[in-house]
Amino acid sequence: MGSSSVLLFSTAIRRLEGKVSLITGGASGIGESTARLFAKHGAKVIIADIQDDFGHSVTKDINDSSSACASYVHCDVTKEEDVENAVNTAISKYGRLDIMFNNAGITGVNKTNILDLNKSEFDQVINVNLAGAFLGTKHASRVMIPACRGGSIITTASVSGCVAGLASHAYTASKHAVVGLTRSTAVELGGYGIRVNCVSPYVVATPLAKKFYELDDEGMSRFYSNANLKGATLEPQDVAEAALYLASDESKYMSGHNLVVDGGFTMKERRVAPKSEPRSAAPLDGPGAGAGTPVARTASPAVRVALGAGASAATPLTGITGVAPPTGTTSGPAAMTALRVAATKRRARTIFFISIVDE
Repeated sequence: MGSSSVLLFSTAIRRLEGKVSLITGGASGIGESTARLFAKHGAKVIIADIQDDFGHSVTKDINDSSSACASYVHCDVTKEEDVENAVNTAISKYGRLDIMFNNAGITGVNKTNILDLNKSEFDQVINVNLAGAFLGTKHASRVMIPACRGGSIITTASVSGCVAGLASHAYTASKHAVVGLTRSTAVELGGYGIRVNCVSPYVVATPLAKKFYELDDEGMSRFYSNANLKGATLEPQDVAEAALYLASDESKYMSGHNLVVDGGFTMKERRVAPKSEPRSAAPLDGPGAGAGTPVARTASPAVRVALGAGASAATPLTGITGVAPPTGTTSGPAAMTALRVAATKRRARTIFFISIVDE
């Protein structure tokens, strides 16, 4: 193969040739992998982070490689002036912004008990993960809309934005909200040809995750021992490849999409959900029901409460977190009138699903 053929082949596989990208949280983890991959595919990359030393180091490594172009800007995504400046830097240096990757995020404190979580701790996670994504989307739109060239805005979400019980309440809430923000802004910005998507990875052994779980590489590998996809481990590069797809023209008709990169983990969780059954099940306090009558099944559970095996209509409702019985009733059939209960076997234990119904 001649040198001209090699050049043509090399250019053909550079999927972001001539594009300008801004990556928040680009100094380490998923952001770093994405910055390196975007540069490899021909994009001019601006790394925005608060880790200045790491950011400058990654930028130097990228620039030392052939035909790559990267720069660094300090940016705290909770400060609008920082995000605005990062976007303005892209415009002043390169005259355009084609790709905005809202990747900066934190896990916050590892507290799963809501009574232990302080509002300031909750706010910190929301400010970085959600407000940071909002500011990035806002200011990217500010320059993309008048440019009339379209664009791609991507945000890092998480499987914690698809299911619950995997992380803290603050982190879970922030990632659910990111998915909602993605879909909402996709509707508005689609009118300008701007695509808005998010990517939701399973647990990745990034410095952030290791710190949160207080585990080393070997410890993090345990997350995959019970994963759905056997023989594979999710790495930052895999998430970067997903972001590359959403940034490139290969996904030119994708918007408002949550690209889940979890090896089928969330599908596995959904597969064990209880089957839907008619809502016409007999009331728990109806004819023939008594204190020892087993609870009835119903569909569409709204609130999950672990009552333990052998629960019945006589089970006291006081003390069940999140469920308030009718005034003056704390146990017995009357207290269960507003509730439907479904039981299903899951992982060798019985979980009872409480659904509040309006009847």
